[in-house]
Amino acid sequence: MKRWPIPDLKKSDRYHGVYYDSELPESKIWVARINRSCARFNHVGNFETELEAAKAYNDYIKRHSLDVPLNDLESQD
Repeated sequence: MKRWPIPDLKKSDRYHGVYYDSELPESKIWVARINRSCARFNHVGNFETELEAAKAYNDYIKRHSLDVPLNDLESQD
């Protein structure tokens, strides 16, 4: 199985599972992903804003009933 290199992402200071990728096109620079063990992750998507990525992360967690922390979005809206 071929393993792809992990991109160099800057973690969001505000949200779990949200990263900034300066190498993506400017319109979609925020990445949401669920971290797994051994450098494995589930890519949720690329988004225009940090908040959109955080909401998508929360939706993914709820939809798949994963036991990982959710983002507190109430104080951010």
